[in-house]
Amino acid sequence: DRHAETTMSMLALATVLQDIGDLPAAGLLFHEAHATRLAMYGTPHAEVSEAARHLAFWEESNGDEEAAERLFLDALAQDRALFPADHRRVVNAIVRLAGLQRRMGKRREAEPLLREGLAAQRRIHGDTHPDVASTMRNLGSLLRDERRGEEAESLYLGTIAILRALHGEAHPEVIVALNSYAILLSDRGDHAGAIRAYEEI
Repeated sequence: DRHAETTMSMLALATVLQDIGDLPAAGLLFHEAHATRLAMYGTPHAEVSEAARHLAFWEESNGDEEAAERLFLDALAQDRALFPADHRRVVNAIVRLAGLQRRMGKRREAEPLLREGLAAQRRIHGDTHPDVASTMRNLGSLLRDERRGEEAESLYLGTIAILRALHGEAHPEVIVALNSYAILLSDRGDHAGAIRAYEEI
């Protein structure tokens, strides 16, 4: 209907404004679209979840990670209520929230979400998909930060193997993964191993 089309236009314009760096104007539209959809549909609803996610991205880019986390949590809760556990929308919401929480230093909250997201991605895509590699790398980095080096090493090696199979040796993502692996080895005192990893870059 007309109101639904209006909120779609609000979100589209807000996204453009955010992309060109006009965060205040974008924020007004993201807030208005979210409030309008919430009043129209209540929760849980896919349109409200989408608006909450857009607003969460804006809050994060505007530096308010706590507000972004609350909105991502809300969007994930709605998506879980609306879609099957392995639905792409649910899995993306899980991984997105976990990534934010890891950046916030909330590793205890992020780890189970990353593990859940990784398991779902493997069920959906198999073991050699780029999304699987990305989540493996993020989980490996979290475990490295937790000083759980053996677990992190296994995930980094798995990530490197997937990316090499997908892209070959000289792809930027392979280089990034090798660099992360080399840092892990250096942190663990395996300087010879770190040098070998760097030599592969």
